[in-house]
Amino acid sequence: MTVRFSTSPLGLGLATVMRLPKTADQMRVLDAAYSAGFRHFDVAPAYGLGRAETLLGTWLASAGADVTIATKVGLPPSQVAARVAMVQGPLRRVLAASPRLRGWVKARSSLATSSGAAPSVAQIENSLDQSLREIGRSPDVLLLHEVPASALGDDVAATLRRLQQDGSVSYVGASGPQEVAEGGAARLGLDTVVVQIPVDLGAEVTFAPRRGDSCMGTIRYGLLSRYLHPLTERLCSTGLGRAVESSIGLPLRTKADVASLLAMLALDRWPDDTLLIGSTSHANLERLGAAVRNDQRLSPEALAEVFRRLQAHLQ
Repeated sequence: MTVRFSTSPLGLGLATVMRLPKTADQMRVLDAAYSAGFRHFDVAPAYGLGRAETLLGTWLASAGADVTIATKVGLPPSQVAARVAMVQGPLRRVLAASPRLRGWVKARSSLATSSGAAPSVAQIENSLDQSLREIGRSPDVLLLHEVPASALGDDVAATLRRLQQDGSVSYVGASGPQEVAEGGAARLGLDTVVVQIPVDLGAEVTFAPRRGDSCMGTIRYGLLSRYLHPLTERLCSTGLGRAVESSIGLPLRTKADVASLLAMLALDRWPDDTLLIGSTSHANLERLGAAVRNDQRLSPEALAEVFRRLQAHLQ
């Protein structure tokens, strides 16, 4: 009998957390997320120039937290990243002080990862072994990291199936743009897979909960990076914000206000999915946690009205 992957409605993506220059600040974000009700944590060998899994393992050992973990294979950190990782704390402080330099580095971020071609069987096994050592326990989910289905050989698909069947991981699947993730997951030929895909609130005209296949878990990422800044700017600079406020009876004056509304919209549309959040703001994490609790959620009717008003700004 297959069981659908299930965890908390909110998960924390460590790719964003690793942008903080100090380990102590990174650890505090993990604490804040856990306190807010986040019970899923997403890492990859490439995140934090190869240091994200180590950070998560250190936090788990100190916090004793009961969480689900997803990590990935493919897109390993490059040799350039491995060298930079040794000085990334001072480097991130320099980048934080220089928007111009930060933009230059971001435009060349592909230097931090190796090619996205399908990993070999040996690379998959070695990557999982390394992840287990860094995290200190087996991940619950192992995802192909932006690997096109056309690049997956039979041996790679068979290896991932074996890792699930022998209990090395509970679930396997694929992460990346929707076509890539869903194609990769389908190529695995399993009843139970997990896909990790971008949030797209404007993809459908109608606003109604859409439940996934009973044998598939779906994790959605990129909500805040895609929508938070432009929607906050729009709501705070026009009469639209006041109109939405009056319809829901909640303030929309800060980014934390808008972040919680976005989370409610996404989770009302996809109630069975996990929403992966990339944020280092303790205020955002606290408000997001409150937004998904039953006693804090807006009614489906109120959310449908909000979506109607905002639909043109969610494309």
